[in-house]
Amino acid sequence: MKKIQRLRNRLLPILFGFLSVSAVPAADLTFSPQNPQVEIGGKITVSGTSGAVTCENAVWKVFSDRNNVTALVLSEEEETLWVGTSSGLEQRNGATGELVRVFTHLDGLPNNSVRVLEIDGSGGLWIATGRGDLAHLSFSQKNTLCSDLSDEQCQNILTSKRAAIIIAGGSTDDSNTLWDSTAAISNYIYKMLNKRGFDNNEIYYLSPQSYADFNGDKLDDCIVDAPATPRCRLTTVENPIAERSLNVDDVRQAFAYAKTKGQLEQPLYVFFTNHGGTDRFQLSKDIYLYVDEFKSILDDYKNETGNELALVIDASYSGALLQKLVGPNRAIISSTGEGLAYFDRTNKQGFSRFGLDKGYLIV
Repeated sequence: MKKIQRLRNRLLPILFGFLSVSAVPAADLTFSPQNPQVEIGGKITVSGTSGAVTCENAVWKVFSDRNNVTALVLSEEEETLWVGTSSGLEQRNGATGELVRVFTHLDGLPNNSVRVLEIDGSGGLWIATGRGDLAHLSFSQKNTLCSDLSDEQCQNILTSKRAAIIIAGGSTDDSNTLWDSTAAISNYIYKMLNKRGFDNNEIYYLSPQSYADFNGDKLDDCIVDAPATPRCRLTTVENPIAERSLNVDDVRQAFAYAKTKGQLEQPLYVFFTNHGGTDRFQLSKDIYLYVDEFKSILDDYKNETGNELALVIDASYSGALLQKLVGPNRAIISSTGEGLAYFDRTNKQGFSRFGLDKGYLIV
């Protein structure tokens, strides 16, 4: 009951913002949680059948981007506000109410009319729709892993800080015969990180394709971070960024993200998949990350954070590149020596996927 009361108290300022009213510098507000009716005059009154909460001198924010609201729930960590509407499930920032993403039937929701929301206690969300369907939205593997671990191991999974970067190099046009394999391998890397307890906010995924399906349900899993605006968020931003090839600044931005994670309990895992040369990585057609520049990025990250780093290079000539990237507290694994790397384009296999399957590449 205390938990419910705490969440309700946290929700009230945000809930009031969904009312279609103008900003009022000083208002007496009476609120009833059941069957609310709104009156606007010299003061603002929200009344109903039972209970009351009074708010004076309220500061109002109107969310003009909202749909017809039918249900609200705040996540246990209070970072996410879930809003059920007649047109889908909205994910909003729990502190500001800013729209992050909208889930609809295109994302696997059985029906767009959301009626009831309930946090499951394990980081997921139960959703009841107007058609009578029940759906479950899950995000983290941490609690699943805990079921097979000791209390100490579980606590480490739940509380330790970790981060990873996936760089899927190349372009998506027909001239790049390796792209399908690169995308499949990169998605598999994400899947294996997820199975080992990495949450989406602990993985920075760089790809020229703004959508990805890592769990095989043929839906966009909203896991690609840059450079384009992810397809799942196109409706939530005013000026979405179109898909384009990767460049060096995108790699720098990925490591800037990693710095925000601070001191890690594990190495920063970095996976690069695409073509390589004796002195460069190919990010896309005619765009390269030269080895000296990449070493500078790695050194800068190490100097600023002090974290260990594990780099897996799945590219031709990666053995030659490895020798030029060495540094303290840095483990580098290459898929080949000073020759070509092997990719099975039929089965979309490569060194990284094989190593992850065998459990060699992630602690």
